[in-house]
Amino acid sequence: MALATQRIQQRTARLEEKRQLVEKMKGDEDTIPSEAKKFALGQKKALADGIRTQQKEWKETKTTQTTDFLALAKTHHGKIEATKHKAKHVRQELQTMHQKVAAKERDAAKQHEASMLDGDNSRAAQIKLNHDLLLAKKYTAEANAELVKQPLAAAVAKMRAKSPSGDEEGQGSGRQNF
Repeated sequence: MALATQRIQQRTARLEEKRQLVEKMKGDEDTIPSEAKKFALGQKKALADGIRTQQKEWKETKTTQTTDFLALAKTHHGKIEATKHKAKHVRQELQTMHQKVAAKERDAAKQHEASMLDGDNSRAAQIKLNHDLLLAKKYTAEANAELVKQPLAAAVAKMRAKSPSGDEEGQGSGRQNF
């Protein structure tokens, strides 16, 4: 029995210690949670202050970067406008230059045409003679084939001297044969 009573006493002693610990905890319960709450509140306030300062810094950097960007954009816009103006001016200069060149070419063509029509008929006569010679080579009679092979001046002289119909005056049948 002594062993059983000893166990009962140990158990009751342990229960009593636990009760005292619980009572102690209940007594300290009011102070400990309030301190924990104060600590947590302090941490939250510090975190909120940090966020507020970060927001202020972000807003300041945002405004400075925005003003810097706008200033740079204005300078670029000025450069772009100057480039557009210069390109327009260069385009106008090129257009006037091309118009002048075209006018000169038209004048030269008119002068050339006028010189062809005015007194310089030798060129037109030469062109007609070359044309007739080509046609003569292409559509010549066999009797006149030897004349066509000769140089132009000799061929013309022989043709005038001798006609294809046989008379010596160069008066043909009204048809021109080469």
